[in-house]
Amino acid sequence: SDARYVPFVRHQAAPYLSLATLATELYPELWAAWDWLGDALAATRPSEALEAYRRAVELDPARNLVWEKIIALAHGQGDDALALTAARRACDLNNIRNGACHSAARLAFAAADWPTVIYYFERGRYPEHAEDWAKLIRAAEHLGREADAARYLLMARQRNPADYDALLAKLP
Repeated sequence: SDARYVPFVRHQAAPYLSLATLATELYPELWAAWDWLGDALAATRPSEALEAYRRAVELDPARNLVWEKIIALAHGQGDDALALTAARRACDLNNIRNGACHSAARLAFAAADWPTVIYYFERGRYPEHAEDWAKLIRAAEHLGREADAARYLLMARQRNPADYDALLAKLP
Protein backbone atom coordinates (compact mmCIF):
# COMPACT_ATOMS: atom_id res chain seq x y z
CA SER A 1 0.00 0.00 0.00
CA ASP A 2 3.04 2.26 0.23
CA ALA A 3 6.22 2.43 -1.84
CA ARG A 4 8.27 2.71 1.35
CA TYR A 5 7.53 -0.96 2.06
CA VAL A 6 8.95 -2.28 -1.21
CA PRO A 7 12.48 -2.79 0.18
CA PHE A 8 11.10 -4.67 3.18
CA VAL A 9 8.89 -6.91 1.06
CA ARG A 10 11.79 -7.47 -1.33
CA HIS A 11 13.99 -8.54 1.55
CA GLN A 12 11.38 -11.04 2.69
CA ALA A 13 10.40 -12.32 -0.77
CA ALA A 14 13.34 -11.49 -3.05
CA PRO A 15 13.20 -14.40 -5.52
CA TYR A 16 9.50 -14.08 -6.31
CA LEU A 17 9.12 -12.80 -9.84
CA SER A 18 5.39 -12.25 -9.42
CA LEU A 19 5.91 -9.89 -6.47
CA ALA A 20 8.72 -8.04 -8.24
CA THR A 21 6.49 -7.60 -11.28
CA LEU A 22 3.66 -6.37 -9.07
CA ALA A 23 6.02 -3.86 -7.44
CA THR A 24 6.88 -2.38 -10.86
CA GLU A 25 3.19 -2.20 -11.77
CA LEU A 26 2.23 -0.49 -8.51
CA TYR A 27 5.28 1.78 -8.29
CA PRO A 28 6.69 2.27 -11.79
CA GLU A 29 8.54 5.38 -10.60
CA LEU A 30 10.48 3.45 -7.94
CA TRP A 31 13.98 2.43 -9.00
CA ALA A 32 14.11 -0.28 -6.32
CA ALA A 33 11.13 -2.09 -7.84
CA TRP A 34 12.90 -2.29 -11.21
CA ASP A 35 16.13 -3.41 -9.57
CA TRP A 36 14.20 -6.15 -7.78
CA LEU A 37 12.62 -7.22 -11.06
CA GLY A 38 16.05 -7.30 -12.69
CA ASP A 39 17.37 -9.52 -9.92
CA ALA A 40 14.38 -11.84 -10.24
CA LEU A 41 14.93 -12.17 -14.00
CA ALA A 42 18.73 -12.19 -14.22
CA ALA A 43 19.34 -15.93 -14.03
CA THR A 44 16.67 -17.03 -16.50
CA ARG A 45 15.83 -14.03 -18.69
CA PRO A 46 18.95 -11.86 -18.87
CA SER A 47 17.80 -9.57 -21.69
CA GLU A 48 14.64 -8.69 -19.75
CA ALA A 49 16.70 -8.24 -16.60
CA LEU A 50 18.97 -5.84 -18.44
CA GLU A 51 15.96 -3.75 -19.47
CA ALA A 52 14.70 -3.70 -15.88
CA TYR A 53 18.09 -2.52 -14.62
CA ARG A 54 18.23 0.13 -17.33
CA ARG A 55 14.85 1.38 -16.16
CA ALA A 56 16.13 1.47 -12.56
CA VAL A 57 19.10 3.68 -13.48
CA GLU A 58 16.91 5.90 -15.64
CA LEU A 59 14.89 6.57 -12.50
CA ASP A 60 17.93 6.97 -10.25
CA PRO A 61 21.26 7.27 -12.10
CA ALA A 62 23.21 7.37 -8.83
CA ARG A 63 22.75 3.64 -8.14
CA ASN A 64 26.26 2.32 -8.72
CA LEU A 65 25.37 -1.25 -7.75
CA VAL A 66 22.69 -1.37 -10.46
CA TRP A 67 25.22 -0.04 -12.97
CA GLU A 68 27.52 -2.90 -11.89
CA LYS A 69 24.78 -5.42 -12.66
CA ILE A 70 24.37 -3.85 -16.09
CA ILE A 71 28.09 -4.34 -16.80
CA ALA A 72 27.92 -8.11 -16.51
CA LEU A 73 24.61 -8.55 -18.33
CA ALA A 74 25.49 -6.21 -21.19
CA HIS A 75 28.91 -7.81 -21.66
CA GLY A 76 27.34 -11.26 -21.53
CA GLN A 77 24.92 -10.23 -24.29
CA GLY A 78 27.71 -8.80 -26.44
CA ASP A 79 26.85 -5.14 -25.88
CA ASP A 80 30.29 -3.96 -24.84
CA ALA A 81 29.45 -0.31 -25.56
CA LEU A 82 26.70 -0.44 -22.93
CA ALA A 83 28.95 -2.46 -20.62
CA LEU A 84 31.66 0.22 -20.89
CA THR A 85 29.15 3.01 -20.26
CA ALA A 86 27.85 1.16 -17.19
CA ALA A 87 31.36 0.45 -15.90
CA ARG A 88 32.35 4.08 -16.28
CA ARG A 89 29.21 5.23 -14.46
CA ALA A 90 29.67 2.71 -11.63
CA CYS A 91 33.32 3.65 -11.17
CA ASP A 92 32.66 7.37 -11.36
CA LEU A 93 29.96 7.02 -8.71
CA ASN A 94 32.06 4.90 -6.34
CA ASN A 95 35.65 4.14 -7.24
CA ILE A 96 36.26 2.51 -3.87
CA ARG A 97 34.51 -0.53 -5.35
CA ASN A 98 37.29 -0.67 -7.93
CA GLY A 99 36.03 -3.70 -9.84
CA ALA A 100 33.90 -1.42 -12.00
CA CYS A 101 36.91 0.80 -12.68
CA HIS A 102 38.95 -2.21 -13.75
CA SER A 103 36.07 -3.44 -15.91
CA ALA A 104 35.91 -0.03 -17.59
CA ALA A 105 39.65 -0.18 -18.27
CA ARG A 106 39.45 -3.72 -19.72
CA LEU A 107 36.49 -2.86 -21.93
CA ALA A 108 38.26 0.31 -23.08
CA PHE A 109 41.33 -1.76 -23.93
CA ALA A 110 39.21 -4.04 -26.11
CA ALA A 111 37.91 -0.90 -27.85
CA ALA A 112 41.47 0.49 -28.24
CA ASP A 113 40.51 3.56 -26.20
CA TRP A 114 43.96 4.01 -24.66
CA PRO A 115 43.37 7.19 -22.60
CA THR A 116 40.31 5.59 -21.00
CA VAL A 117 42.32 2.45 -20.14
CA ILE A 118 44.83 4.53 -18.23
CA TYR A 119 42.24 6.76 -16.60
CA TYR A 120 40.19 3.90 -15.18
CA PHE A 121 43.10 1.73 -14.06
CA GLU A 122 44.49 4.74 -12.21
CA ARG A 123 41.05 5.71 -10.86
CA GLY A 124 40.65 2.15 -9.58
CA ARG A 125 43.97 2.41 -7.75
CA TYR A 126 45.89 0.41 -10.36
CA PRO A 127 45.45 -3.17 -11.54
CA GLU A 128 45.36 -6.18 -9.28
CA HIS A 129 46.34 -8.81 -11.86
CA ALA A 130 49.39 -9.17 -14.08
CA GLU A 131 47.27 -9.31 -17.24
CA ASP A 132 45.72 -5.96 -16.39
CA TRP A 133 49.10 -4.41 -15.63
CA ALA A 134 50.18 -5.47 -19.11
CA LYS A 135 47.13 -3.71 -20.57
CA LEU A 136 47.95 -0.53 -18.67
CA ILE A 137 51.55 -0.63 -19.85
CA ARG A 138 50.53 -1.30 -23.45
CA ALA A 139 47.98 1.55 -23.39
CA ALA A 140 50.72 3.97 -22.29
CA GLU A 141 52.96 2.66 -25.09
CA HIS A 142 50.20 3.17 -27.66
CA LEU A 143 49.96 6.79 -26.54
CA GLY A 144 53.72 7.25 -26.81
CA ARG A 145 54.00 7.75 -23.08
CA GLU A 146 57.16 5.66 -22.67
CA ALA A 147 58.07 7.15 -19.27
CA ASP A 148 54.65 6.22 -17.91
CA ALA A 149 54.90 2.75 -19.44
CA ALA A 150 58.28 2.23 -17.74
CA ARG A 151 56.86 3.50 -14.43
CA TYR A 152 53.86 1.16 -14.71
CA LEU A 153 56.16 -1.77 -15.50
CA LEU A 154 58.25 -1.03 -12.41
CA MET A 155 55.11 -0.77 -10.28
CA ALA A 156 53.77 -4.00 -11.77
CA ARG A 157 56.94 -5.92 -11.03
CA GLN A 158 56.91 -4.67 -7.44
CA ARG A 159 53.21 -5.31 -6.77
CA ASN A 160 52.60 -8.44 -8.81
CA PRO A 161 55.71 -10.24 -10.08
CA ALA A 162 55.07 -11.98 -13.39
CA ASP A 163 56.59 -12.50 -16.83
CA TYR A 164 55.57 -9.13 -18.21
CA ASP A 165 57.58 -9.60 -21.40
CA ALA A 166 55.44 -12.62 -22.27
CA LEU A 167 52.21 -10.91 -21.28
CA LEU A 168 53.01 -7.81 -23.33
CA ALA A 169 53.96 -9.94 -26.33
CA LYS A 170 50.38 -11.30 -26.43
CA LEU A 171 48.77 -7.85 -26.60
CA PRO A 172 48.17 -5.65 -29.63
